[in-house]
Amino acid sequence: MSKWDIGTSGNLSSNELSPADSQLCGNTIAVNVSPIGVLGDHTNPREPRYTTSREIGRGGTSSVFLGWDKQLSRPVAVKTLKGPHPVPKNQVRRFFREAEIAGRLQHPTIPNIHDYHSTDGAVFIVMDLLEGMTLREKLLTRPDFATDLPFFLNVFLQICQGIAFAHSRGTVHRDIKPSNIMVGEFGVVTILDWGLAKVLTSAHDIALPESDHQDFVSDADCGEFRSEFRQETDVFETQAGTVFGTPNYFPPEQARGDLAAVDSRSDVFCLGGILCEILTGSPPFCGGTIFDLQKKSANGDLSSAFQLLDECQAPHSLVQISKTCLAADPTNRPQDGSALLTLLTGYFDAKQRRAEQDLIRFFDMSLDLLGIANLQGCFQSVNRNFSVVLGYTDDEILGKPFYNFVHPEDLKNTIHEIQGLLEGQPTQPFLNRYQHRSGHFLWLEWTFRFVAEERVFFAVANDVSTRVESQHNSTRLHNENDRLAQIVNSTDDAIISRNLKGIVQSWNSGATRMFEYSASKMIGQTLDRLTPVDRIQEERQILAKLRQGIRIENFEPIRVQKSGKMIYVALTISPIYDAAGLMIGDSTIARDITALRRLDREREINRQELLDFVENANVPLHWVDANGIIVWANQAELKFLGYSHDEYIGFPIAKFHANQNTISEILQKLAGGEILNHVKADLIARNGSIKSVWVYSSVYCEDGQFKHT
Repeated sequence: MSKWDIGTSGNLSSNELSPADSQLCGNTIAVNVSPIGVLGDHTNPREPRYTTSREIGRGGTSSVFLGWDKQLSRPVAVKTLKGPHPVPKNQVRRFFREAEIAGRLQHPTIPNIHDYHSTDGAVFIVMDLLEGMTLREKLLTRPDFATDLPFFLNVFLQICQGIAFAHSRGTVHRDIKPSNIMVGEFGVVTILDWGLAKVLTSAHDIALPESDHQDFVSDADCGEFRSEFRQETDVFETQAGTVFGTPNYFPPEQARGDLAAVDSRSDVFCLGGILCEILTGSPPFCGGTIFDLQKKSANGDLSSAFQLLDECQAPHSLVQISKTCLAADPTNRPQDGSALLTLLTGYFDAKQRRAEQDLIRFFDMSLDLLGIANLQGCFQSVNRNFSVVLGYTDDEILGKPFYNFVHPEDLKNTIHEIQGLLEGQPTQPFLNRYQHRSGHFLWLEWTFRFVAEERVFFAVANDVSTRVESQHNSTRLHNENDRLAQIVNSTDDAIISRNLKGIVQSWNSGATRMFEYSASKMIGQTLDRLTPVDRIQEERQILAKLRQGIRIENFEPIRVQKSGKMIYVALTISPIYDAAGLMIGDSTIARDITALRRLDREREINRQELLDFVENANVPLHWVDANGIIVWANQAELKFLGYSHDEYIGFPIAKFHANQNTISEILQKLAGGEILNHVKADLIARNGSIKSVWVYSSVYCEDGQFKHT
């Protein structure tokens, strides 16, 4: 949906440009508008350059038409003046003043003005045809104030950048409000309606007429209060002068009509008002008639706005920035847009540092062993638990192939598991013995995940030595007949023996505690009552394997207690042989692992969240190879700069730096092996804006060769 704001009480929309619109016939549909020809066609001076189609917007004094630039073959928006014919010169001068001001401010957030002229009584401005929604519409459609807050803060940051640029060129907007902000695709922001703008200096500017200080009320002045406003008066007079702007966002000095006091700090007040509405859902002044709002503003009555800010759940720093901008006394506000940008940059920098610290804490707080390894099997990063469990320092682990620490008997299986991951096989936990710094081996249960895009493995392990040793001991003790009775009576595990027909021969106290049946109720019976109805066949299959002499280990089925409660058990089932070597039955050792299963599920969720967190962290992250080419960037970085994956990955990092000396110095330092902390750089976003950032970087080398940062 195309949107075009012309300073009216609302934003006017059109359908997207249709094929018919791209071949405009030159017939216009607005009163006092004829086919427009200013510069003429370059091949035929008599032929009009611009033609117009349907009306796509209308305000109190102007209309906007869908236009076509025949010389450059592109759609444009054509804004025209309504009213008497011919249009009075003073109105033409005020109308063209908006085009002259916007035209000289070349910035990604300010609309491009292609042409403006008066011909055959038609007064028009030719500008970009914008698509998107206004910030007001965006704010009205969000379900609550916390939804998409990062998106709205990014929009606000772009608005501040545009206004800061205008202030640097000696121009103040004087009517900044959400309905004058267009938000297009990818969050690109355009600041509209420069009709009330004021030129403070001419150091960077062409001379512009001040139009008697614009002592009139534009279409934008009335905002959503237009009808009520017109019922009372056509202008808004005070003792100090004429009031203009939008009442909900009036700076006090503007509400009092003190034109001499209106400067860049007045724009800062309006910016603070937008931030207030982003955080609370309400502008600085609301409720009552337009004159009630003007009175509140003139008196600097911000108590309601400050109360809403204090009660909102937004970060305290943002609330304070909004309050500072909304100071009733202009001297207590940031001097201009650049000063406000400095405050915002401080907030975002602090937030980024907190996110980095939280990520590190989260990584280190895990009770598991967490590590990131490259394709050569060398750990690039490990958490603190590696040192706690295995006894090595980081220097003794990092950069060393982890195969060096694996027990020789487990090496083949470990390599097989890693190879399967590289071939795309599903991730399966596996066990191996890992050497402790003291020389003994620990049993670790590993879960690896290969991230092909990054060419790294994410590894999670936990020490299961106790569990493995317990399993081994249970098997050994089971074969020691002279101690069997003691083990059976003392163990917490359920130990059950059966004959070849599956009839229970023995039932220990652990089995009674686990399954809630006494020995008298179970001896002489089958185990069918412990098996869910839909798993009876599973029990038959177990018996069939046992009759073949097959031992069943680490089988973890679901079983049913007497109360009907389902539990997870870990079973080890072994054939029992007599002295002659003939199989006479089987023995089962069962352990209740219901709680362990629950913990495993929770641990797996935590592992997955951590892995996803790295990829989707709010902290922008990227890798650059030895040639300065970007080889990977996370979603936060792509979103931060506005590029797609194909627009960013594979390109030189220097392309996205505004200061080539800075990036050259950064790359030289990294090539020399330096670790960079808190190095300031300016990045070029896709929309052309400059993002000031702190760079933290280090180098990974292999065999003394620079690989990537």
